[in-house]
Amino acid sequence: MSQSHCGLACSPPGQIFPPEVLALILPNAFGSHIQDFTTYSDNRRHVCLVCRLWRDVVYLTPSAWCCIPVSLYISQRYVEFCLNKANQSSIFVFFNLLRFASLDGTGPLQTRTPADVANIIFPLFSGAARIEELKLRASDRTSCATLTSWVSRTNSGILRRASLILEAPRDRLAESLSLQPFVGAHELAELHMGYSILPWPMEMVYENLTVLGLSHLPMRNPMGWLEVIRVLSATPKLKQLHLFRVECYHASLPESTPVLEHLETLCLTFAHLSGAEIVSYIEMPSLRQLRLDMRQEQGTVKPSVEGFVRSCHHLLRRLSVLDIGSMHATLDEVRFLFSCLEAVERLDMRRASKQLTEDVVNLIIQKALAFRKLRTLELGMPMSCDKLSSLSMALPVDAEILLPAPRSGGALQRCVWTNGVLDITEHYSPPRFPPDHEQL
Repeated sequence: MSQSHCGLACSPPGQIFPPEVLALILPNAFGSHIQDFTTYSDNRRHVCLVCRLWRDVVYLTPSAWCCIPVSLYISQRYVEFCLNKANQSSIFVFFNLLRFASLDGTGPLQTRTPADVANIIFPLFSGAARIEELKLRASDRTSCATLTSWVSRTNSGILRRASLILEAPRDRLAESLSLQPFVGAHELAELHMGYSILPWPMEMVYENLTVLGLSHLPMRNPMGWLEVIRVLSATPKLKQLHLFRVECYHASLPESTPVLEHLETLCLTFAHLSGAEIVSYIEMPSLRQLRLDMRQEQGTVKPSVEGFVRSCHHLLRRLSVLDIGSMHATLDEVRFLFSCLEAVERLDMRRASKQLTEDVVNLIIQKALAFRKLRTLELGMPMSCDKLSSLSMALPVDAEILLPAPRSGGALQRCVWTNGVLDITEHYSPPRFPPDHEQL
């Protein structure tokens, strides 16, 4: 969820809300356990929205009423209240029809059904032309049908951001989700889809998309990969592409591939080499930023760093920003990877370095500091500034190194090397990479 709608970060998980506030938002859903709601981890996704809303209410900011969560637990009175406060402002609606477990672990909470939501809550959004952002989450056929049928009856003319996430086994529910309701969303600029939401409507307008996220799409069917290629070919303005565990197979590769001329940022998460091979069949001449997660799943072969480099060698040579989130690499694999990084200005290894041996980490530092254009190196391994200052490496002028401060619980320090002088500045918050697709 973008900060433009909520404005403030989520409150601490342990925060307790006044019962009268929770009674307004979630009446009769938790009974005597209502004050424990914010500390129950299984419900934290939904609580996140409630926390942000309540904090905005406290500070009386207008954005409080522009972000409306709707679930099997939300109250009709609360939705009416938010819509009234929002007046004619564009609003963000989060339909979360997942079922939460009870606090005592005995089973799902007793709530209204998706049909109840359709009959009671959905009519409140009759002025749907104001909905600019829409996020849908569901875990069963009935909920999927309820959400998509409602969207099809709304005026989606100004809809700019949409997300459809199916949190259930894809083989049983894939056919329940459809993009058909979004055919009229001509201004749609950001679209995220989870699991096998195929086929995609031929008449849907993709030309204004600047951000596209695809997750958990196994392309065992040749038509699946051809469908992805068709959609990518219809997105001339695309700037960000998020591929989260999207796998392809050689048998399904097309003869012609799309050219994404304006794509600048690619977020790639895969557990098999085929996830990297997808990228090798897409032309991205303007790509500058890559966020890479090479995860090993139980019962699978570890993704090969060398295999990835061979598949994406032409992209790695042009990168100016590389963020490696997960990687188990050997010394030889690191040498092979870093031999391709000719234009890197910013290298972020904060997360990956926790999984690497000391020898590999030292080699990464040595290789990275030798980059001619390097300006920022972010490290996540525990090390002291004294150790860093003893490195006999030639740093570019005004380069900076970001690393955990010694004995500070993981807080970062900025170390700026200017003309041979190491200047350390504490309490530094590095800029965030584009949103992680896992947050959908």
